[in-house]
Amino acid sequence: KLYRSNKTILTSKDLALMKAIQSFLDKDFASAKTEFEKIVKISNYLRDKKGYKINPKLISTAEMGAEFAELILESAKESHDPALCQRIDRQITFIENGKSIVEQNSKAVRREILNIFYNKLTELSGKMSCK
Repeated sequence: KLYRSNKTILTSKDLALMKAIQSFLDKDFASAKTEFEKIVKISNYLRDKKGYKINPKLISTAEMGAEFAELILESAKESHDPALCQRIDRQITFIENGKSIVEQNSKAVRREILNIFYNKLTELSGKMSCK
């Protein structure tokens, strides 16, 4: 555990989330996927084995972040699964309907991450002629 300047504890989940976000900003989607999966694994362990109350939004957010990273990684392959467009369109619709893939305390960070997700998804949708 690390400590923030305001004396609150920075947990492994927090650190993994920060790494995942930084990886997205750096366009290192494989690393981002790994970090999001780490958040899910840690959260499930703490909830299931230790009995801690874990915010379900954290887990669903991390699962969606990992899926987004997987979409980006799959889109970079030579051949595309036909279902990829449906998954991309579902994510775009999710964001357009005001949902947030990444739930963070800071509105500025959340807006920045959503912009990255949205722009990349719409780019992929156009590139792959999904709509």
